[in-house]
Amino acid sequence: MDKEFKDILKEAKKDNFDAKMAAAAKYEADGKYKDAFRWYLEAAEDDEVPSAQLKVGDYYFEGLAVKQDYAKASYWYNKAANYGNSAATTKLAFLYKEGLGVEQNEQEAFMLYSKAATLGDSEAKYNLGVMYRNGIGTEKDDSLSFYWFNEASMDDHLNAKVNLGYCYCNGVGTHVDEKKGVELYKEVAEFGNTTALFNLGMCYKSGYGTNQDLEKAIYCFEEAGKNGHGRSFYELGLIYENDGEFRKNMGFAIDCFQRAIENGYCEAAIKLSNIYLEKGECEKALQWLEKGSSDINVQFELGKHYFEGKYFEINYLKALRFFSEAAKKGHAQAQYYIAIAYLDGCGVEIDEERAIECLKISSENNCLDAIMLLSKYYEKEELEETNELLLKAAEMGNVLAMYKLGYNYYHGKLIEKDIEKAVYWYQKAADKDNAQAQCNLALCYLNGKGITQNVDFGVYWLERAVNNNSAIASLNLAYCYEDGIGVEKNEYLAMKYYLKAANQDNIEAQLELARLYKNSDSNQAIYWYQKAMVKYPDEAYLGLADVYINEKFSDDNQIRALLECVQNKDSDKYAQIEEKFRKYIIDRASV
Repeated sequence: MDKEFKDILKEAKKDNFDAKMAAAAKYEADGKYKDAFRWYLEAAEDDEVPSAQLKVGDYYFEGLAVKQDYAKASYWYNKAANYGNSAATTKLAFLYKEGLGVEQNEQEAFMLYSKAATLGDSEAKYNLGVMYRNGIGTEKDDSLSFYWFNEASMDDHLNAKVNLGYCYCNGVGTHVDEKKGVELYKEVAEFGNTTALFNLGMCYKSGYGTNQDLEKAIYCFEEAGKNGHGRSFYELGLIYENDGEFRKNMGFAIDCFQRAIENGYCEAAIKLSNIYLEKGECEKALQWLEKGSSDINVQFELGKHYFEGKYFEINYLKALRFFSEAAKKGHAQAQYYIAIAYLDGCGVEIDEERAIECLKISSENNCLDAIMLLSKYYEKEELEETNELLLKAAEMGNVLAMYKLGYNYYHGKLIEKDIEKAVYWYQKAADKDNAQAQCNLALCYLNGKGITQNVDFGVYWLERAVNNNSAIASLNLAYCYEDGIGVEKNEYLAMKYYLKAANQDNIEAQLELARLYKNSDSNQAIYWYQKAMVKYPDEAYLGLADVYINEKFSDDNQIRALLECVQNKDSDKYAQIEEKFRKYIIDRASV
């Protein structure tokens, strides 16, 4: 022990505060934490000086020379904070935010960070930015988040600069300035900051805010990977797997995905398993999925594999276990699969009520499959919520929901009839190539329902629907060509579209086709009338009878039998054919 330090200890024992702090600092520098703590504690207790109180709090917080004790740390931080020590105030705020040693109170944490920030503490400024960004302890406010990240950045707070870069790149609380964001990432990346390196790598990979440069992206990901950043290995794997210029071999990509999982980015297990499944190595795929099974998306993937049995043997109990784990973490699609299990009795007893509850939870979490399936159940029960669900799905871009919403508005199904709204949703679905919506929109234009009549638009949408194999659209387009609606009359094209619809089992088209063939090709007429008997027997019987009457050597008994089969003998059509047959019999007798 040198003479100078002996003198310091002598003064410290005489209750000199500066000497106590100097002695503590010397012991701390030498790694003698017990001796350092003893002098810090004595200085804190005897002199009530915030710098000493802060140090004692730090020792309890870190568990240096004493047992880690967050409650005691909070006690000393609080004492120092009461004297206006900004660092202690910031650390006390952290304890309240995380609920360490004190009851968790995010609002109190926010107030303490605010106090420390006004005292100039850069860590507090940074944390205020985080709290405003995420709405922790206060209302979410992107502009104030940006403000505090900027304030901390001016104090050279590295994490604040990274977050400020993110704000500029994504327009959070400020205008988008990609280049400025990238420059901030570059500045911080030089210090080896993992987040900055990763973000910069993503910018180089995509060419966002800078020229695309995969070599630089690879460098950034590799450097971040050295710090144990799992997703950086994942992004490296994607580059080597997909980009021809930098592709080394699939083995290298696989190695990157494995390292991603080993470094905590478990979602990479999905990518890795897919590679092994494509190679037919199902056991390895399962091995890596199970290794990454702490991840919510991997849990869902495992559940799907066991539920569907495409690669692994179906095991509903395992599937439901993984789905349940993912659902507890908020995975909406997993909740949907649980509903399907209860509906179909897969691994559980059929329980429709429980299934509906699962569908409700999944729908509330915006699972489209669940929303659409739940709307079917509501529709069956004739509940008004049907259209609320369809509206939600339609606003999420589901084309079928758009069409059904249009249909329900048009017909007033579980909702007040509104033709204009029907046209609006038909148009939305038609633009996305829904054939039914295109056909219905066409009819609205042709008839001027819910929109100004426009036969040209009507024919246009019928043609679009025909191209999408809509039989009813082909039938209506045939009507247009036969009657000259929006197009010139053209019997050949009318026949062409009737035939297209008839071959798609449209009964109305089959009857129309038989009608057109009746006077030119009796065999074709008979063929199509016989096809139409399934749905329209009366029209088919009368049509066939008419064909046979027109034939020169028809069997009278066959015609009579057809007329006897007609149910509606009071119709004008029946009267006409029956009168025609009577005359036919008289004419035959006279011959």
